[in-house]
Amino acid sequence: MVRPKDRFLIDTAFMIERTYKTFFETPLLTIDGKDHTCTFGFARDFLRMRHRLGIRHSVFVIGKDSHALASEQQLHDIMDFLQRFELPYVNDPLHSNLQIIATLCAPFSHIVTADRRLLQLASDHLLIVRPQAGRPDKYDSSSYVSPEVIQTELGVSPPDVPTYLTLTEGLGAAKLTHSQAVRLIELYGDLEAIYMHLSQLTAPHIQKKLVDNEAQARRYYGESQPERRLEPTQYHISNDALNLDTERHRQLLHTYRFHSLCVLLEDPPEVRLTRTGSKRSTDAYHAVVNRTAMTELASLFRASKVCAIDTESDDKDPRQGALFGVSFSVKPGEAYFVPLIENDLKDVSKDEVLQFLKQLCASEVDFLGHNIKYDDLLLRRHGIRIKSLHFDTMLAAYDCHGDWGFFNLQYISQKLLGQNITSYADLVEPNQTFLDLPFQVMVHRLLPGSVRDI
Repeated sequence: MVRPKDRFLIDTAFMIERTYKTFFETPLLTIDGKDHTCTFGFARDFLRMRHRLGIRHSVFVIGKDSHALASEQQLHDIMDFLQRFELPYVNDPLHSNLQIIATLCAPFSHIVTADRRLLQLASDHLLIVRPQAGRPDKYDSSSYVSPEVIQTELGVSPPDVPTYLTLTEGLGAAKLTHSQAVRLIELYGDLEAIYMHLSQLTAPHIQKKLVDNEAQARRYYGESQPERRLEPTQYHISNDALNLDTERHRQLLHTYRFHSLCVLLEDPPEVRLTRTGSKRSTDAYHAVVNRTAMTELASLFRASKVCAIDTESDDKDPRQGALFGVSFSVKPGEAYFVPLIENDLKDVSKDEVLQFLKQLCASEVDFLGHNIKYDDLLLRRHGIRIKSLHFDTMLAAYDCHGDWGFFNLQYISQKLLGQNITSYADLVEPNQTFLDLPFQVMVHRLLPGSVRDI
């Protein structure tokens, strides 16, 4: 719920752009030879926004981005209107809206914007409010963006937003996919770190894109983050609550001939739009990347009799493929992924994880899998032996339905269970490997979770 004391910092760039796209500078409201159409669109959108978001404290930011979208006369008219209505605003044509908002945002609770670059400013105490896609004057619970929502939607945390946008938007035709960008950020961090580790990239086509477009990437990256914070004392803004429901304000609207807006001067109602977590349910999938998680998985093994297993590799031939990780499921509805990628491990080394896997596979648990011979051969190449190979769902399917044309897990799962599961080819693009996937995608591609149902 929006509280009466909540303060909104409003990025005017999207409001000005919306007004232009609505009226295309057509002079629809002229008084004494002066066109007020742009001012009307701006005022109408704010008053609607005020009611839908429950805004009682606000400050408008008119920076370099806003000045680039409107003529000086239009901006002068808008600011004159704001002054007459005693609506606080900051006008600074020398600095970007992002830079100004980053400077001012500390005491605010919400930022209203359509600029995705501002997502980097989201925190537990500062939500980003964005208009609905395709309905810029509408707001609902999905409009409220928290760090959790950013992590869910983009796969990165707010500080990584500039790097993510650079990789997915700032390279033009050479832009990377969502998965490629997230994985690079997971492995190396910000754009500077990615370029420092270019030689380590496993995908040569991604490396080439980054090398060929380095200047463009760095320029976009610089524009996507506030290079330096300005002095907040440079701006003088009021903390007073808005009180627009007065006869003076109604008379001002009549002076502008904005008669239809008078009904919007009433105090906004109590708004119960809340931020949405929209986090995917991840409780059933666990990444084993530290000692605590290893201890938990070992404990589950000791209490189990059967375990589904699946390995992740970069080759269909187990005699040649590299082992990237192993997935386990020891109880219905849960699965665990143990990576063997140094960058994804926390307080353990790859050698320690290998020893841990040897202990698990040498236990008394009976292992089952789909084409488990592949997993067994791949593990043995890495010094890991499965003590008890118990069951193979692919062989069982062939024994029962030998006339079928396919026996891959995706086909069998759909045929027998009516369940669609994601295949390796669906996730990994040509010329890529499992290593190019974001870590959470790796974790969620846990085939044992489906094998156990068969």
